[in-house]
Formats: sequence, structure tokens, C-alpha cells
Amino acid sequence: VGGLTPCSLRTTGIISSMWSAVSFWADTASVDSKLAGLRRYSRPIQKVSELDVLRQMCSSKSMSFPCLGLTMIRGWTRTNTLSVRRMSLSSNQENLFILCDAKQNQYRERIMIILNRFGPAWGSFGCVSQFVLKIETYLRMANIEFQTKSLGIEFGETAPKGKLPYIDHNGIQIADSSFIIDYLKRTFGDPLDSNLSLQDKAKGHAVQRMVEDHVWWLMAQERWWAPENPYWDTPGLLQGVDQATYDEFQTENQRKCIEHGVGAFAPDELRTRGKADIDAIAALLGDQAYLLGQQPSSFDTTIYAFLWQILNAPYVSALKDSAGSHNNLVSYTKRIEQQFFAEDPMSLARQIPNG
Repeated sequence: VGGLTPCSLRTTGIISSMWSAVSFWADTASVDSKLAGLRRYSRPIQKVSELDVLRQMCSSKSMSFPCLGLTMIRGWTRTNTLSVRRMSLSSNQENLFILCDAKQNQYRERIMIILNRFGPAWGSFGCVSQFVLKIETYLRMANIEFQTKSLGIEFGETAPKGKLPYIDHNGIQIADSSFIIDYLKRTFGDPLDSNLSLQDKAKGHAVQRMVEDHVWWLMAQERWWAPENPYWDTPGLLQGVDQATYDEFQTENQRKCIEHGVGAFAPDELRTRGKADIDAIAALLGDQAYLLGQQPSSFDTTIYAFLWQILNAPYVSALKDSAGSHNNLVSYTKRIEQQFFAEDPMSLARQIPNG
């Protein structure tokens, strides 16, 4: 491992006691119980701590990396307690830490992300939620493997914040698309935004806020007032509800739009506001491949998700008319779709039972 030659420990007694301690470490849930086990089984080591164990492993050239080190690493990766890089390390110790980090990342990545959504609808939509598509786009762009669960109208029974999307990962639930992306960056690294300048991040943030906090409401107004009634009997959402239940949902969501303000605007006022937002996005994009240049960023996940759903809306839409009038927005949407959604575009092959 790391170019090091396996050797034996100094005494058979230490091998025996440390092996017992390691086995206990790998099979126990909490740090306290692991340390208690080390104290009980490892007589040669007094006042044991994580750092003591590391020093015991790394203090001698005679440590056995393959048989002992990997087993210890397996225990550490389960508890995420490696925080001792601040020490002055020998080359052998540094190699051990590199190996620990690699094993920790492999363990974390083996646990699949589960993206919880409403479910496929409207023919070609993996989900009618723009924010679900935003997270799915991020997962694909960042090359993070994932599965999907379609919760339908019963999503409120499990959703941490009472809304979708949320993800399950390694026993943790994260809700809200922005918090989810922050978590994915911390856990899997930041391949999309790590090289962005402060100015680029500020620009992306401003556009994202405009889209998520204004265009979203314009889309909600269009959907809940559309004569086609797109939400009626929607697979993955309101399919199977009776007329009275649907009317209740529609009235409640129209009320929210009116309280926000967009529900009180006349059609020409809505068209003007929506066109201004779409024109701004088109102007900022220009002839670039992506919003901030020639490489995708996390901000493209929002822009793409909204534009794709606008351009593929199965109802009369002023936003669709505005977006369709900009060739660069149409090309941008098609480019990302072809690059990242050519395979399993609705994530049907990734879907697992809701249970």
C-alpha cells in the first residue's frame, strides 16, 4: 500500500491485542464504545485515544499496513473521526492518511444518493417540480450516481420541510435544493464551482435568485390558471384525486399566488414581467456555452431546469413564447439536455420502489 513493505509488529502480544481492538473498532457504532473496547482489549496501550492509536500504528517502521492498517481505516471511515492532519507527519504517516482519505471517500460514495420527487408526468417530465430537475441536473453534471423515489401526493408524510425535493444519503435527509447542493459539495467535492471568481459567483447568485424567487411564481400562476388544467389528474402528483380535492388544491395555490402578487396581475402585465426576466437571461448568456462561460456551474442547474420546463410546457404559456424567441436559450437548453440527459432522461431506470 503506497509503496510500503509490510513488516511485523515488535511483539506478538501487541499484534494480538491491537488486532482484537481493531476488530472491536470496526464493528461498533459509537466513538465512545470503540475507545472503551480499545482500553479493555489493548493492555500495552494506556489512556487510549484516536490519536494514541494512530501514533501506535505510525510510530514504527514495523507496522503491518495490509493486515492492520486497512482494518483500522475501515473503522475510521464509519465514524469520520480523522481530524489529525495538523500533526507533523513522517512520509509513512502521510501515506497512511492519504490512504485513509481515499477509503473514507470510497465508503461515502458507495452509499447511493436517493432523490425524492413527485414522479414522472406530462409525458416527458421526470417530475413537474423545477427544483427536483435542478438537483437532478446537478447530480448529472457533477457525475454523482443517484436513484429516485416517486412519492406523489403523499410526499408530506416524509419530506423534512414539507416540500420536495429532498435527498436521503447515509442515513441523513437534506431538504431544499440550495441546502442539498451545499451538502453535495461538502460531501463529494465541488467540481462545478471551485474555480469561479467572486464576481462570477455574485452574478450567478443574482440570476438564480431572480429565477427561483420570481420566475417560479410566474410559472405557478400560469399553471394554476391555465385553461388546460395541467395539474388535473397529473401522474406523480394529483392523479386519482376527486374533483373536490383538486378544486381545493387549485384554490389554495391560486390564493398563494394572489398573496405573492403575481396572481393579481393582468395577463399583459404578467407577460411584460416574464419577458423582462427571460430577456435578461438571454442577454447574460450571450453566445457562451453556459451562463458563466464555457464550463457548466451549479447556477446552470437552475437556469436549465426552469428553461427546460418552460420550453416543454404542455399548456399555453407567455414564458414559453418569450424563451422560444431567443435562439441562444433554445440552443443552451438543447445542449445541456443532449450532454447530460441523453441516457435515461426521466430517470426511470434509476427509480426504486417507494417503501
